[in-house]
Amino acid sequence: MQILECFSGDIGKTLVFLNGFSNNIEHDGNTANMMDFTTNIHAIKSAAASVGASEISSQAARLETAGNENDLDFIRQALPDFNSRLAKLARDISQRTAGD
Repeated sequence: MQILECFSGDIGKTLVFLNGFSNNIEHDGNTANMMDFTTNIHAIKSAAASVGASEISSQAARLETAGNENDLDFIRQALPDFNSRLAKLARDISQRTAGD
């Protein structure tokens, strides 16, 4: 359970970054944090795979590729859904580990 709790906590921090990144590219096309974006997505991809969240991991892999290729159109289209799914995963983990 400690691994899930740690993963859930990391998701919260990552979501703050991803939401900020999403706002930046949506409003002004700012890609200054593309390396940070790709690094965060890579970490979520690996962590999600390690806790069995294969769908999140697969989505992260596609976003990581898009980040490496500076494919802003794909990132703009896919990131909101990814963030929603990631937030739901964090909530689900928190609910399941509460009281342990």
